[in-house]
Amino acid sequence: MKNILLLICLATFFSCKKEIFQPEPATDVPSVFNYVLETFETWYAPTEERGIDWSALRQQYAPMLDAQSTDEELYEVLTAMLSHLDDTHVSLTAPNQPLFFANKYYRERLDDSLFRPDILESNYLLPGFTKGPEEEAYVYGMLEHNIGYVWFGHVAANWKQLEKATAQPNLKGLVLDLRHNEGGDFTFALQALEKLNPNRKEVFRSRTKNGDAPGAFTEWYTWYLEGGGTAPNFPIVVLTDRYTVSACERTVLALRQMDGVTIIGDTTNGAISTTVARQLPNGWGYRIAPQDVEAPDGAVYEGKGIPPAIFIQNTLTDLAAGRDLVLEKALGLLR
Repeated sequence: MKNILLLICLATFFSCKKEIFQPEPATDVPSVFNYVLETFETWYAPTEERGIDWSALRQQYAPMLDAQSTDEELYEVLTAMLSHLDDTHVSLTAPNQPLFFANKYYRERLDDSLFRPDILESNYLLPGFTKGPEEEAYVYGMLEHNIGYVWFGHVAANWKQLEKATAQPNLKGLVLDLRHNEGGDFTFALQALEKLNPNRKEVFRSRTKNGDAPGAFTEWYTWYLEGGGTAPNFPIVVLTDRYTVSACERTVLALRQMDGVTIIGDTTNGAISTTVARQLPNGWGYRIAPQDVEAPDGAVYEGKGIPPAIFIQNTLTDLAAGRDLVLEKALGLLR
């Protein structure tokens, strides 16, 4: 009996040995490059939406590195390759190198200066507005003509302030400013918006990469804005820009399904998947996007961004004069 048990234990040990004692990934430069390429080819979900041909990228970038290549050269080649994705959810962190974002807007801070919170606070918000601490990133108060205003810099517990912003007396309308919103956890936004939503509405669906094959995904999961809330008796104008990203873009998809909501400004960033952080064999950090997201009508905005109903951008000239044309357009719609 003891011999039988011993044989069973040995068989179990050796059958699991391959999984338990997997060799550590190699850390030389060509191996790390291959690790990145193979990982993204397998687990990066929006390959088709982003127009990526991994074989072509291998042919273009693999010959640039060999066993004598330095870490600096590896960083340059990886960032050049990943820049083809143009995805805010893809980043690379390496020692003594700047944090790399694959998205051109985030990497080069394009149009970053077209949003000026200081102008909003000094020239538009009436005295007595509320501003949260920096880590909570919210502002709410009143504009002229009994129009409410609220800005959120990310999507988290700060969205509880929406209830206070909409509870201000005698509102004629509300400006919900989501410009330069860096995302977070969209479920906080859904919970806040449900209080303004009387009837259940489908807002988007998502699926997650779960295997090596190009079409290996989980089943689609449908997200809803639950009903039971009280519809506001005033219209809402939502402001977006190219830095409205990630979980906030999912929030915009939800807002598009609500009655009495108009979205104006610039197209959103177009990084609507979720993101996960991982580590390369050489210790560098990276982020990857493992999900696909569709609007209720099947539209896909990954890589393109969600277009506003009314397109309008600020100009540096007007901002220098203390004017926010996007906000003024919203006020014109609500007055």
